[in-house]
Amino acid sequence: MKSSRCARLTMAALLAAAVNLFGASPGASRAPGQSLAAQDVAGQSEIEDQIAKARELWVTEWNAKHLNELMALYAPEAMFLTASGDRAVGWAAIHNLFESMRNSNISNLRLHSLAFEQSGDLAYDSGSYFETMALPDNPHHEIRGSYLTVYKLQADGRWLIVQHVWTAASTPHVEVKPLAEP
Repeated sequence: MKSSRCARLTMAALLAAAVNLFGASPGASRAPGQSLAAQDVAGQSEIEDQIAKARELWVTEWNAKHLNELMALYAPEAMFLTASGDRAVGWAAIHNLFESMRNSNISNLRLHSLAFEQSGDLAYDSGSYFETMALPDNPHHEIRGSYLTVYKLQADGRWLIVQHVWTAASTPHVEVKPLAEP
């Protein structure tokens, strides 16, 4: 009797573990009778909505120059790679980087998401950006480029940024001709 009860408890624990490992993706809502593919699409859509809200909040806080609120969107060990190739690692370094950029930001950043994907506890959002910056020689310098933001699902259920990359669009193509022979 004792061994039968132990076997049932073990079987229940194994079944629960299997469901956790193979049957559910983070954020997915399960409906009775719904196929696994449809459940995965529903979970993906829910996560995509959460990431879209985080992206919109990031833009709002950046444009408002609210650095502390902006930093709440980053994991403590996050990395930010600038268009110039500089790397800021961790909250303090990213905050310092944003602080140095804040004065030239005219607060009209616009993001256009082009791709989203999620697998397990990681998701990414990629697209293009447009912004006006105040430079010493041009107070309304328009810049554009691409961004990639990688999010990781935290233990508390929030998706936080762990990697953030910005690129600057290249300058217009200039034809380079070989030098004439002397």
